[in-house]
Amino acid sequence: MREALRFIRAVREDEALRREIRALGHAPPVERLAEIGARCGCVFGPADLEAAFKRDAAMRWIFYTSRAAHLAPSPSDDER
Repeated sequence: MREALRFIRAVREDEALRREIRALGHAPPVERLAEIGARCGCVFGPADLEAAFKRDAAMRWIFYTSRAAHLAPSPSDDER
């Protein structure tokens, strides 16, 4: 799964990769994404990529929800 996570990070940072993946249309086959990853030096299988997507999404959810909770103003005593 490490290589699949590395591929996800590479896609975020590389506009050309994002364009190539967008050109595949909505919900491209995971096998095709694995082929693109292999070409970039990230060798992983479809199951690894699916697991990496889940982990990445979970970590982002944790980061952004905890950050939002931290940044949100606390209700004052009058609002409680």
